[in-house]
Amino acid sequence: MRILKLGGAEIFTKRFFPIEDIVLRAGFEPDGSLIRYYSDEIHGDNLTGGVLTYHNFGWRLIDDMSAAGYIDAGIEICLEPRLGLYSSNCPVWTDAETGQPGNMLPIVITGRKPS
Repeated sequence: MRILKLGGAEIFTKRFFPIEDIVLRAGFEPDGSLIRYYSDEIHGDNLTGGVLTYHNFGWRLIDDMSAAGYIDAGIEICLEPRLGLYSSNCPVWTDAETGQPGNMLPIVITGRKPS
């Protein structure tokens, strides 16, 4: 937020779960080695085949943004299949019914810096 101009808006996406807190799934030791707190959750990536998830974000993300000074912090759902923003509303990597990769709702997080 410190580099966002006064009145500027920030729009970004995160994988979002309808949970209260933010879950730290993995992190790093001071020496740089990886710590896994939960079993691996891998997100799809067309370049590498998958990326390790370090956080599962919940409602506290919006509270943290407000505490950091954002105004109008909120969440929007943006469905636009032509742009690749679609969902099977499946919160896991594989949809049990079809065996196909699942896609959660495309969540967009927004906030503005006060003028």
